[in-house]
Amino acid sequence: MMQSNLPMPAAGAAPNSSKQGLTEHWSQFASHLEFQRLPGEVIQVIKGLVLDTLGAALAGSTLGDCCVEVAKMVRANPGAPESTLLGCGDRVSALWGAFGNGALAHALNFDALGAAGGHLGVAAVVAPLIIAERQGAVSGRELIASVTVAAEFTARLAAALAAAGVDANEKFLEGQLLGYIGAATGAGRVLRLPPERMRSVMGLALMQSAGTRQVSFEGGAAKAIYGGFSNHGALLSVMLAEQGIDARCDVLEGPAGIYGAFYGGRYDAPVLMDRLGETFHALDTVFKPWATSGVLHPFIRASLQLRDRHRIRGDDISRIQLGAGPRGKAWLEPADERRRPQHAATAANSIYFGVAKTLANGNVTLADFTPEGLAQPEALALAAVTDYSLDEQVGDGATVAVTLRNGDVLKAAVGSDAPRLGFDQLVEKFRDCAQYAAKPVPSDALEQVIERIANLEKIPDVSVLPALLSGRLTLGRL
Repeated sequence: MMQSNLPMPAAGAAPNSSKQGLTEHWSQFASHLEFQRLPGEVIQVIKGLVLDTLGAALAGSTLGDCCVEVAKMVRANPGAPESTLLGCGDRVSALWGAFGNGALAHALNFDALGAAGGHLGVAAVVAPLIIAERQGAVSGRELIASVTVAAEFTARLAAALAAAGVDANEKFLEGQLLGYIGAATGAGRVLRLPPERMRSVMGLALMQSAGTRQVSFEGGAAKAIYGGFSNHGALLSVMLAEQGIDARCDVLEGPAGIYGAFYGGRYDAPVLMDRLGETFHALDTVFKPWATSGVLHPFIRASLQLRDRHRIRGDDISRIQLGAGPRGKAWLEPADERRRPQHAATAANSIYFGVAKTLANGNVTLADFTPEGLAQPEALALAAVTDYSLDEQVGDGATVAVTLRNGDVLKAAVGSDAPRLGFDQLVEKFRDCAQYAAKPVPSDALEQVIERIANLEKIPDVSVLPALLSGRLTLGRL
């Protein structure tokens, strides 16, 4: 985590924690964070986060499980034309736009993560952009500050659990559960809500918070669209608080707050407050090179090492043995279902799938989540001869050992650390994602979106971004 040498905002970046509780502390920060106090490194990460999330939503519009059905439902109930359904171009109400775009942004599990957990892409970008589009004339600087609030809150909410040794995903979908509060505060920041209203936004978000993993445990495709619920809840929270509804309560530290209700009160409180406004957890945002759970990424990297170093092909392999930490079991069981995933969401959470695709094809691409990709015989054959063992020493890393048909055994082991994607790499990812949009994005509009996000602080009205992606607007270059 990098540190800013800028002074903290006098009006509330970090009030005296001995006089204010955690929730009040955060309501002050969320209300008063200003663009001009953000370090340049943070601004660059937030630009990448916006670009990356928009791309993930475009691809999700055709490849994401349940997303065609979600879009159909939203189109059938459009309401006032306040926002854009990404990838489809329809104008719909802010509430339905938040649900639809939230579902699309996470459906492929391609949105960015916090270093210690939390899905920053779906939690930090969708709701603020929807509110900005509804309001109109919201500048790029205001959007950057608002997305930073949502990303920082989501990242710290997850980091406080990790620091306390809590498995945030044991029974709950962490990305959905923590996303309600992060998304709500970011959307509230767009409206420049004062601290007392912001605290009500947080309380209203808590009232709706949910995210059981049972549907995921049983392989249900609907797991893919959980981002819709948290963003819909975030928008509803902001709209209710706009009307003056008072829901102020101890969202973070209360006995039935987010930690008390869902995690037995286990969390590391100092992580939430430590040098807030001076250091930014959002700087450690993890952008995904593959549309899978981050748990799969070490296994994909280990498989790439084996394939590249030894020039092996899928039909050279007779057996595969995986080594995972205890946490990895949920991405390996039930084994039969994980070896032959029927849905893109299940595939994105299957270590067998990631390893088999990499060894068979040399990579995991968006095409692998199409019906044809899920049914690829070569990958299914490799998954069928794959077994695993659990070892605490592996931690969040991975080992992959392949036995070749000639009897040779080759092995690769990697840790959890991975190279970070730069903005140029995110641009290429964005272009790739855009190819799968339900409504094709004109190439000139696509390039203009990239240029505008690269210069986001110069844009007077960020509603130009969804307008360009929908084909409603064509502009010259900046």
